[in-house]
Amino acid sequence: MLNDLGAYFTPILYAIEERELILDMFEAVTGSRMMCNYMRFGGVARDLPEGMLEQIRKIAFDRLPAKIDELDLYLTNNEIIARGPKASVC
Repeated sequence: MLNDLGAYFTPILYAIEERELILDMFEAVTGSRMMCNYMRFGGVARDLPEGMLEQIRKIAFDRLPAKIDELDLYLTNNEIIARGPKASVC
C-alpha cells in the first residue's frame, strides 16, 4: 500500500544502509556477503576476526534498535499516511 501511495521508497533506502552493514559483517566472518557458509560439521569454518564480536554487539544492540525506531518514524509520521484519505464533499 505504501509503495502505491509513494511513501515507501525513502525508508527502504535508509534500511538498505543497515542491510549493507550486516552483509559487511557476514563477509568479514565467512568471506562471502550473500551465500554465507560458516557452519560446518563439527563446528564453524573459522574463528571470528579480532574485534568482530564487539562490532556485532554494537550494531545489534545500539545501532539497529535506534534505526528501527527511526524507520518507524519515517513511516508513521509520513505526511501521506498521517493525513489519511480526504473526505469528499457531497
